[in-house]
Amino acid sequence: MTETTEEKVLYLTVGKEVRLVFGHKKERLYSIQLSLNKVSELVRNGLVTQNTLTEVDRIGLITKSNQNTYVKVEDI
Repeated sequence: MTETTEEKVLYLTVGKEVRLVFGHKKERLYSIQLSLNKVSELVRNGLVTQNTLTEVDRIGLITKSNQNTYVKVEDI
């Protein structure tokens, strides 16, 4: 019997409630900061709970560009 696990992806729109934090040379994304209002919205809409928020495998970033941008989540 094989067990397939579905990857958990959370989609966020980059803006004033979702900020990207880069390193000094702007080469690496260090963190994604969510405002308290954004976290409350995600929980209220049933997209995540306090426990499942830390179980996200990848984050899909919705930006102004036409490219699909995904970030693998490490060390939450």
